[in-house]
Amino acid sequence: MCGEPLRRGRHRVGYVFQNPEHQFVATTVATELAAGGATPERVEELLDQFHLVRHRCQHPLTLSGGQARRLSVATIAADPRPVVVLDEPTYGQDWASTGELLRLIESLRAQGRTVVMATHDLELATEHCTHLVALPLDPASATPLPGGTHTYDASTAGEARAVAPPPRRRRSPYASLNPLTLFLAGLGPILALLVVGDLRWNVAALAAGSVLLLGAGLPWRRTLALVAAPWLVAALMTYALSTLVAADAWQRLYAVDRAPLTGTLVGAAVGILLLSGCTTDPESFIRALTTTVGVPYRIGAAGTAAVAFLGRLHQDLRLLRTARTLRGVGARWGPAAPLVRWGSSLLPLTVLAVQHAERVALSMDSRAFGAHPRRTELRDEPWRGRDWLVVALAWAGALALVTTR
Repeated sequence: MCGEPLRRGRHRVGYVFQNPEHQFVATTVATELAAGGATPERVEELLDQFHLVRHRCQHPLTLSGGQARRLSVATIAADPRPVVVLDEPTYGQDWASTGELLRLIESLRAQGRTVVMATHDLELATEHCTHLVALPLDPASATPLPGGTHTYDASTAGEARAVAPPPRRRRSPYASLNPLTLFLAGLGPILALLVVGDLRWNVAALAAGSVLLLGAGLPWRRTLALVAAPWLVAALMTYALSTLVAADAWQRLYAVDRAPLTGTLVGAAVGILLLSGCTTDPESFIRALTTTVGVPYRIGAAGTAAVAFLGRLHQDLRLLRTARTLRGVGARWGPAAPLVRWGSSLLPLTVLAVQHAERVALSMDSRAFGAHPRRTELRDEPWRGRDWLVVALAWAGALALVTTR
């Protein structure tokens, strides 16, 4: 913000997150308000102004939705900065609390501070804001772009402006295959390498996996990482096994001359599995299990929910760390500040995870999840002749390798 990396310095922008739980850094309401350097007198004034006096010793994560929103806005008032950004500050507030927040915003403007507010309340925005940006204000009048995209620039007072679409990514040559195809095809070579036990074939499989990964059509940085990973795993496994077998306890179970064989075998297997994993997304893979293989949809839906849950946790963790950076958490710890911010994010991350799990469970229950033996899918993952061909060729090559030994 303001041209400064978030990991450095004290920033001039105060930000009120849409989800108040992302913003809290202290264990009580009072200390939350004091975290930005507010004096005890100013803390008492804010507690009274935002109707939080009775909750001064309460943990911020235990407040109701409206109370948490008021506290998140109060933290910005307690920590004066030239620019204040508020994301839906009036959400979940009654009319009296909304009026209180608007009066606070007006006082911030009177102090010469710039206030940027995102809101869905157009009446509130037109009444209290000096400048408006509507996204989009009138989609029907926007200029259609290739692919059906519409854009609108509110600053031109009704004149539409076309914006060039982003460059299209190169499509992977494996995208036309069923998400299960490369995984099933890769099982044959892995089993063959286990049976053959030949260092040369392991290295050949590593090289073949690297070539196939290079042709996957992925961004070059991701491609280089995926190509390097199997070789790195092979090298680390070889080194670790060569070191461990020096102990007498391991010599009875493992021979030192087999360390390169095992290391390259593991690396080759990792390369094959990476090839099958990088060419599809987890949701498509799980959907293929239910539509192609016939896995019960309850299991597939649980897997899809788990994948989405992990993505949500990762997003929440990033927001929590960003909030802590903006509010100066860990600033006194110097190089260890990122670790302090990461550690202080664990409790709110756990609370957010539980809340999200409750919402998912309630949603699934209200929609009669599991009440029917089958369900339809918006997208199908068909198994075509090309999928049979790829699997058959991979297993035929694996069988030929085994029989020639």
